[in-house]
Amino acid sequence: MDKKQAYQDKMDARLKEWDAKLAELEARAARAEAEQKLAYYEQLESLREKQKSARQQLEALRDASEDAWEEITDGMERAWDDLSLAIKNASQRFK
Repeated sequence: MDKKQAYQDKMDARLKEWDAKLAELEARAARAEAEQKLAYYEQLESLREKQKSARQQLEALRDASEDAWEEITDGMERAWDDLSLAIKNASQRFK
């Protein structure tokens, strides 16, 4: 397996992990008191946008040539870091 494929596989696994965490947060939001639900759902929408951005970066990585893919990993890492921090913060607020 080459480095590009290994990196793609790693990012796919991370996104699947965050899919599960988002599903958990959605379940918590559904059980929340009425006044908290709106705030939770707004946060979830923001998280979904960040997740969408990370998926778009991964697609760009898949489409990149062997020579250019390493340049795209910077954007992928930024998108990943942004999503990771947002989910961590949301998890703390949803307790």
